[in-house]
Amino acid sequence: MSNKLSWFELPAANLERAVKFYSEVFQNEMQVFEVDSQRTVALMPPGASIEGDIEPAGTLLQTPNFEPSQTGTVVYFDPNGQMETLLERVEAAGGKVTFPRFRIGNGYLATFLDSEGNTVGLLEWDK
Repeated sequence: MSNKLSWFELPAANLERAVKFYSEVFQNEMQVFEVDSQRTVALMPPGASIEGDIEPAGTLLQTPNFEPSQTGTVVYFDPNGQMETLLERVEAAGGKVTFPRFRIGNGYLATFLDSEGNTVGLLEWDK
């Protein structure tokens, strides 16, 4: 079994607001489309994180019984050396930095609340 992430879904209470937030933070457009009558999805395309250097594959998903949370699983993005820039964008886009950049072993970690109330992280390893 590989330890590579293959897909993630972040819950959104308001998909349009979540798309705006992540588009501003990651400086990338996202596609919004319907998947059956119950699920509205915004695809975070490959390269969604930092100028095409990272390839997360997942969605912002607005559907019944899938609610944003500060206490559930945390998805961490690699900020590719731009952690402080991203954290500034989080605040400007209406999110809240909950743990500013701090040292952990061989790297740095930070967390923030997105526009929907999910805890999301940034994690970069020393090179």
